[in-house]
Amino acid sequence: MKHQRGATARYARAALAIVGFAAWVDGCGGKSRELSERSAPGGSAGSKADTGGSANRNGGGDAESEAGADGLGNGGAGVAGSTFGSGGRSAGGSGNQAGETTNGGDTAGGAGLTDEAGRGGEMPSDALRHIVATDLNISLDTRVGVAILTLAASTSRGATFEIGDTTITSVTDDDGALGYTTHGATLDVDVPAASEELKITIEYRFKNHEAFDGISGRGYSFTWPYYCGNAFPCHSDPAEGTTFKLFVKGGTSIANFPTSIPFPAPAYMAAWAVENYFPLFPGTTKAGTQIEVFYRLGNPTGEADARAGTAHLVQAFDWLEQHVGPYAFGSTVGPIPVRWPDVTLDGMEHHPLWHVNETSMSDELVQVHEAAHGWFGNGVRLRCWEDFVLSEGTVSYLAARVLEEVGATTVSTAAWDGYESTLLAGQQSDSIAAWPSGCGSIDVLASGLFSSMTYVKGALFFRALEQRIGRPALDRALSTFYAQWVGEAAGLRDLLDVIHETSGYDAGPCAEAWLKRVQPQATVCD
Repeated sequence: MKHQRGATARYARAALAIVGFAAWVDGCGGKSRELSERSAPGGSAGSKADTGGSANRNGGGDAESEAGADGLGNGGAGVAGSTFGSGGRSAGGSGNQAGETTNGGDTAGGAGLTDEAGRGGEMPSDALRHIVATDLNISLDTRVGVAILTLAASTSRGATFEIGDTTITSVTDDDGALGYTTHGATLDVDVPAASEELKITIEYRFKNHEAFDGISGRGYSFTWPYYCGNAFPCHSDPAEGTTFKLFVKGGTSIANFPTSIPFPAPAYMAAWAVENYFPLFPGTTKAGTQIEVFYRLGNPTGEADARAGTAHLVQAFDWLEQHVGPYAFGSTVGPIPVRWPDVTLDGMEHHPLWHVNETSMSDELVQVHEAAHGWFGNGVRLRCWEDFVLSEGTVSYLAARVLEEVGATTVSTAAWDGYESTLLAGQQSDSIAAWPSGCGSIDVLASGLFSSMTYVKGALFFRALEQRIGRPALDRALSTFYAQWVGEAAGLRDLLDVIHETSGYDAGPCAEAWLKRVQPQATVCD
């Protein structure tokens, strides 16, 4: 998700700028990720540049609507705005009206929405049907996407997806077109019940977004935390994991993206960037993971920045593999610089090729922070946003800790000084509880949980825990937790349980003192 810069003074300025952070979140609609603790923008509102477009999969047509004839079936004409009926077939076409797609006509089986081919169906009863795999083909020039979704088996029919402000043009499976309807930012599809996985294909048109909430016309994508629907049909719940295959074309340069994310990942992990990049290969870990670092050829300091920021990345990644567990998202990993329009945005954990603001490429703390998300936040997903600190607090701790372990002590010391300065400044202004109660009841942006306080309180809690039980015991607990939960969604309480089981120390009271109170009540774990 993000990270800070190197100097203590910068960290202190970051903490004092939290009011600016809040203003910027409001202005951008909260679309940004990875805000650096070192500084916060001064409230300049992000702008949305919805350019619309006149492209569909055939190269023509209006990007906002697509005409379709009303369906005529055995039961009569289709009615705009109706819901899935009880079945039946029709030869009706599809229409898109005022953002709500209605398909087809009434049938002999009862009132039912159908698409061009005329298969009708019920309102989805398995709305959260799991997306096992997502294969995307994205054309940036025409703003057309094709998503092939592999859905889990279900005894119930139907499925629901988030689609943001995209325009759906067709939904099919192996037997032809499927009935579907859109309700604002939601797509309901009449997929059949199935005893095994099945695939559906969704073709759509998308708009460009310039507020860190979709596909930017500048050539990059950014969908954290819940804007994946503006880029492709998805489930944005952080607990949901899907594999990806990606193909992106178009733009003024070559699109850079992982062709495959072979391990279940949150929807926001899929991303790309379009620039004229050149790779560096600083080395390979003992486990055989190749580190690949990109820089932009048009940047006169690009290569030097990339080398400086990744000077210890091979060693750091190797340490994480050796001490936490095997990396799950491929055998080639590393950072891609992106020219984000906001210089205070440092990075985003798009594994296996994470994105780093070009202005932050030389910052080792940013690089190792984003790398560590391959284990926490991505390798182990979040059960809900209330557990945000399990991702950000853990990797903030690990980034500073690992840099010390591999010899980058100056950077590590500055990181810890920065965490403490940020906490102190936040306590004097607008500190927050870093671990809210409940699960699934908050908006990670609107709640203020996306704050430097969550990052630094989490890091300092883990340091206090380390001082209490010792580094070997903490490392053993993190490794055990990762082995138990990799590929799954977990919460901080699950980690605390593992710490208790492996070390004999109940870290719950210390975690609550550090994380559940606005003002931490502990400096060490008793």
